[in-house]
Amino acid sequence: MTVVEAGDQRARDVISREGLDRTIFVEAGAGTGKTTQLVRRIVNTVLTTDVALRDIAAITFTEAAASELQTRIRVAFEARLADPSTSRDEHDRCQRAIADSDLAAISTVHGFASRLLSEFSVAAGLPPRVTVLDEVSSQLAHERRWDRFVDELHARPEHEELLYRAALIGVPLTPTYLGEPSFKDVAANFGQNWDRLDAVLGADHEELPPLPELDFGAFDDAVETLGAIVSTCADPADRLLRHIEDVVLPSMRSVVAIADPHHKLRELSRHRGWPKSSFGSQAAWGCPATEIRAVIGDVNDAMRAVRAAASVAVVEQLMLLTAAEVRGAAHARRIDGGLEFHDLLVLALRMLRHSPEVRRVLHERYRHILLDEFQDTDPIQIEVASLIAAEPVAEPPGSWQDLAIGPGRLFFVGDPKQSIYRFRR
Repeated sequence: MTVVEAGDQRARDVISREGLDRTIFVEAGAGTGKTTQLVRRIVNTVLTTDVALRDIAAITFTEAAASELQTRIRVAFEARLADPSTSRDEHDRCQRAIADSDLAAISTVHGFASRLLSEFSVAAGLPPRVTVLDEVSSQLAHERRWDRFVDELHARPEHEELLYRAALIGVPLTPTYLGEPSFKDVAANFGQNWDRLDAVLGADHEELPPLPELDFGAFDDAVETLGAIVSTCADPADRLLRHIEDVVLPSMRSVVAIADPHHKLRELSRHRGWPKSSFGSQAAWGCPATEIRAVIGDVNDAMRAVRAAASVAVVEQLMLLTAAEVRGAAHARRIDGGLEFHDLLVLALRMLRHSPEVRRVLHERYRHILLDEFQDTDPIQIEVASLIAAEPVAEPPGSWQDLAIGPGRLFFVGDPKQSIYRFRR
């Protein structure tokens, strides 16, 4: 791959004329003319090689950018067509390119994926008619699915204990006020990554095991240890002793005495911990007072450990139930043909991975793939482009970086300083 910085004429010549048969990555800042060079590269490729505009896929980030790119390419061909110095052969090529411009693969990556899925719906496991939900429709569908999912959880007796514990430890399924984090947010995140949920669920998700019994043994033992240490104090008036006997131990023992495990979990979940005090003398205890105060800390640690164990068990089960719901919803969308944006990318990628024939057809059709705004291209998107650009093989390698891609098949334009989706995968 040739890496050039579009900062002088020599670099621009390589991009738009001299390097048409080379894989090039262009990194340059805003306003330097990256898109202009991309347009010139497309025009010169059509005019000087045997590649037609319909054999080129130009992918950018937004629909507005794609529309502008399509217009600029058409205008560039119209300008060459009107130029008196244009040869007869170039004149014919311009006319064909203008005729192809409305149907050319100049779009967003989601639009490109939708084009592939519509053409190869059988290979993708889709119904003949596919619709794409916009962001508002997708959000409304998510809201409806989540409400139905929560209703189903509450309707099933086997989840009663799980939901009761979730309420006790403060793990809300649905926010009770605007902005409150809840498992609904987890579901939304899973929805943007549903293709990774097999790693969470396994290929065949089985019924959940029962929740483990609530175990308060460590907390009860820590309180008992603190109570035993009290008898070692030689000074009944010691302020640390008074703090433990009058403030700390009564409160701790009231929690230990609770028989109902749910009531006990609720009390521990509400408790912020017991103060250690800053008093106490070594003469009264026969050891540094910090060691005695540390035992109070042990009780607090045991309390937090009980809470954490209960929380982990609840969160893990809710996570598995939520992941199963999200993965099932994605499967249902594929069957129904009402797809969301992320579905387009995942299903297009899976189709390309598993269908050598589709890869062969698309490789022969799209002889050049140009990716604009590459700084915001995620691994799914680059793998889709790479699988088409790579030499067709029966079984592609596990990583797109190991694909054998011929020179000039890919062209990248980007500026890392303008990245707004760096967090994405």
